[in-house]
Amino acid sequence: MDNYSLRHLDRYAEQIGDTLFAKAREFTVFEWSAMTRPFETGDRAEWEKLPTTFNFSEMTNGASAPTWARVAGYSLAKADKFWASLAIPSVSPVIVHSRGILYVWTMPDNFTDLYALPSKATRAIKNYVMRGFPVRLDGPAQAALFAYDNGAFIVQNYSATAADVKISTLGNSTKLKNIVTGEMIEGTLPPPHGWNWRNKNSEDRISFVTRLPPHSYSVFVPDKAAQANAR
Repeated sequence: MDNYSLRHLDRYAEQIGDTLFAKAREFTVFEWSAMTRPFETGDRAEWEKLPTTFNFSEMTNGASAPTWARVAGYSLAKADKFWASLAIPSVSPVIVHSRGILYVWTMPDNFTDLYALPSKATRAIKNYVMRGFPVRLDGPAQAALFAYDNGAFIVQNYSATAADVKISTLGNSTKLKNIVTGEMIEGTLPPPHGWNWRNKNSEDRISFVTRLPPHSYSVFVPDKAAQANAR
């Protein structure tokens, strides 16, 4: 984890968090002289006073000259509270058949232009590539999903503004618990298919809506107590 070329402390915390969420077996924080440097006012971001995952006041904890190493330690300790709830990261499988349909997605010369894709376009892509995946995330650009094989998942907002996102899950749990905040969110059951042939191949997903503060993550697990009455 390199803290060079980073303008703000919480972006460094995001790097550390992402590496942990990916379940990397080992990672290194460097370099030493920068890690021991006390951070300055310019290292703080304009969203620092918002209720983000990276709590600046809690991180400093009254220290007169906190360093970048303190940022790393705080980020690791915060993630350690729910680390045991995460299992092995899940990926959407890619199955190659001798017969089938090949979908070609043309990438722009500037990859950051992908952030400009409208949500309707990315939703259509997910309908194909994430079909059968236990959890999906729909929302604005710079919102990410980390999924694990025990049903837990992380939703992260990298944007400097709050983001409203829709989470949809397979299975039969109508409630999700945010184990970072303790909040419980209610889901909406899928509508009946009816006689519309267009709905014949649609997935029955339970939908949840939540708001993510800027530069923050939430860790969700299905509420087992709500599963019996889901259908």
